[in-house]
Order: sequence, then structure tokens, then C-alpha cells
Amino acid sequence: MGDEQHFVGWSVAWAAFTLAVLAWGIGFYGPSVFLPTLHSSRGWSISEISAAITFHFVLSALLVA
Repeated sequence: MGDEQHFVGWSVAWAAFTLAVLAWGIGFYGPSVFLPTLHSSRGWSISEISAAITFHFVLSALLVA
């Protein structure tokens, strides 16, 4: 009986959970890192960068829904 099937569902669930935590962490905390860096390196205004970040989050929310 060496042909036992291994249930991979829990491995997939944990991988998806880990990926989600990393993605949400970058999405939530990332703008505070990216905003000053883009402002100093590109010279873009804080309001333009903030508007782009907000637009990204709103568009993402609409696409997910």
C-alpha cells in the first residue's frame, strides 16, 4: 500500500495565506516607504503620489468586487 495519495489542500491554503499576508503587508505599509522615496528621487508632489496610490486601491477594490 505504498501508493497513498497525499492531500495537498492544507499546503495550498497555507501558501495562499502566507502570500496574502505578505501582499497585504506591502500594500498597507508600502506607501509610507514609497511616497517619500518617489518624492525625493522623482520630484513628484506628495499629492500626486498620494492620488495615484488612492486610485490604485480604489481600482483594485472595484476589480475584486
